[in-house]
Formats: sequence, structure tokens, C-alpha cells
Amino acid sequence: MKATLRELYGPGVERVKVETTPWKVATPSRTVDVELTTLASNYHVELTPADAGNMDRCVERERRREGWGRERRHDPPILAA
Repeated sequence: MKATLRELYGPGVERVKVETTPWKVATPSRTVDVELTTLASNYHVELTPADAGNMDRCVERERRREGWGRERRHDPPILAA
């Protein structure tokens, strides 16, 4: 994936920032606080919902609901393979 990003956007993809991002994840019965580590450059965001354990599908749902990624960070779109 990194090779594809590097080919599309150039060497700026290699300059990543590591952040620990707190999430408030709503489940049908409660709200849970989860911290996830993200890697981000000006061109992409890497997020591993599996780091949240059993809450991974809830993290992914929240990410989609918030539009987290392109709209939030003003990144260009990444085409799915």
C-alpha cells in the first residue's frame, strides 16, 4: 500500500506523524472510551480498529459516521484497490 501511495503522491507519504487518538464509541448499551494509535501524513491516515479489541466494529462505524479521514483532514481521496 505504501508503494502505491508513494507512486501517487511522492515522498511526502513517508513523513508520518504518530498520534494517540481518544474515541468515544457508542454501543447499543453504553459509551466506551477507546484510545487508538494512528499514523498520518498529509496524504493518508492509517488506523487499525482491531487495536480496540472487541470494539473494532464500533470504531469503524464511528469513523464512517464522523467522516473521519478525507473530509476531516482535507486529504485527497485514496482510491480503493
